[in-house]
Amino acid sequence: MDEDAFRRWRNNYFAFWAVCETRACRRAKRCAGDPKSCYDRIWPHMPERIKFDFRVTLKAINEGLPP
Repeated sequence: MDEDAFRRWRNNYFAFWAVCETRACRRAKRCAGDPKSCYDRIWPHMPERIKFDFRVTLKAINEGLPP
């Protein structure tokens, strides 16, 4: 998976499209704009607990453990 595909997946996982400024994202109900700028704009406002859980889940997946 390339970097942009991962970014879109992550943005969709958190449903950033619901609060995205890009109308195409809200219309498609998925990340349809610039995934990096959306992430940079919304991620800082995510609660730390959600960020922590997400990072732990990704680490477990990368180590071959089930999610």
